[in-house]
Amino acid sequence: MDRFLDAIHARVAAHVNQIAQPRCATVQAFDPTNHAVRVAIQPEGLLTGWMPLGAVAVGSGTGIVAPPAIGDQVLVVPQEGDSEHWHVVSRIFSQVAMPPVSPATNKPVQSGEVGVFTNGAYLHVSGGTIYAQASQFKLHGNLVVDGSISSTSGDVSDQHGSLDRLRGNYDRHTHSSLSSPPTPQDSE
Repeated sequence: MDRFLDAIHARVAAHVNQIAQPRCATVQAFDPTNHAVRVAIQPEGLLTGWMPLGAVAVGSGTGIVAPPAIGDQVLVVPQEGDSEHWHVVSRIFSQVAMPPVSPATNKPVQSGEVGVFTNGAYLHVSGGTIYAQASQFKLHGNLVVDGSISSTSGDVSDQHGSLDRLRGNYDRHTHSSLSSPPTPQDSE
């Protein structure tokens, strides 16, 4: 009976060993139209076919998209253990690709914070503060602010000119025919 059970265990182990396991890989190609990648499974360097690239959020007309760069390290998992059908589920920082250091805090994003970093721009949310920097911000739509707006350098402008110019024109403006300031009138 023991030999029979050992034979069953050996057969089960052989089948379990055939189930593909999650693997690390490096991105070799990216298709932006289909949001798919080809990767080299490590350490063998086996080049795969095109596979779906996972995302943080996906929906009908919505999502958070951050396309990979060639050479990015990723984690791939087999669909239902099938080594012919892989999916990229995440990217992985490594000794070669370290987490970016936030210009706002001079350290990597910490637990409870959110950071978005690209060459030339960043957005870092930390506690109740949003830090952002870019050579240009483009906003289409209405901006509603419940609080103060201040500029520590530069100027605030609209299609008619700067607020500084408006303030200068206002300060120079006089009414020579008035001997005293006008008094408010009751409206009827």
